[in-house]
Amino acid sequence: MKSLLITSTFPPRLGGRENYLYNLFTHLPAEEVAVLTPDREGDWERFDRESPFPIIRTEPEGFQWFYRGGRRLRLRWFTFLARLCQQEGVQVVHCGTALPDGLSALLLRRTLGLPYVVYTFGLEVLRYRDQPWTHQRLVRALQEASRIVAISNFTKRELVRLGLPADQVTTIYPGLDTQRFYPDPEAGAALRRRLGLEGKKVILTLGRLVPRKGQDRVIEALPQVLRQVPEAVYLIAGDGPDRERLERLAWDQGVADHV
Repeated sequence: MKSLLITSTFPPRLGGRENYLYNLFTHLPAEEVAVLTPDREGDWERFDRESPFPIIRTEPEGFQWFYRGGRRLRLRWFTFLARLCQQEGVQVVHCGTALPDGLSALLLRRTLGLPYVVYTFGLEVLRYRDQPWTHQRLVRALQEASRIVAISNFTKRELVRLGLPADQVTTIYPGLDTQRFYPDPEAGAALRRRLGLEGKKVILTLGRLVPRKGQDRVIEALPQVLRQVPEAVYLIAGDGPDRERLERLAWDQGVADHV
């Protein structure tokens, strides 16, 4: 069954959602997958050459039709989508986000009868609650999906609170590549030595450095933690636009030597 993934962002851009989608689709037969995205972050040309399945990098204006675009742009975008699906023999559409990707799939469902699946990651379910017009379209894109995939039971509960049937939502947790990640006591000990963590109690956060991830909350709490556990160290693994602010916060809190 040929699947088309429509997603606003995709590797080599770094991010949990991008990594989740890429790894999920690399475990499908390559000849049954195609990806459509406007994302040209990083060395995308090399990435596409090495990809097991075709990646179609289109101009971003098509993906912006929902936010800014008149009737002409919408018509041109949906005509392009319909032709692509017919040319590729697409039988099911997958959406990296509910908005705007899900609305593109919704139109394909109504015009070509193609079923679609929406992947949800939590933030998009919550962020539009104070924007009634956008929130209404989010719910509509989700309601007409053949299946909704949530990355956690928390996200699933939030979807059910929106009025979606629980049996429409399937939880698929982010997986682990056991060929790359597995217990290795020797490597762990070597890492502790290299980072000066021998004999330390380590708090670990792994993720992008963006405000909503909450690394700043741990840093703010660290002075109180250190009063009770002086050997504690906060190890942050990741990178992102919030790095400089977090570094300043650690100095301001007087815990830079423990972060």
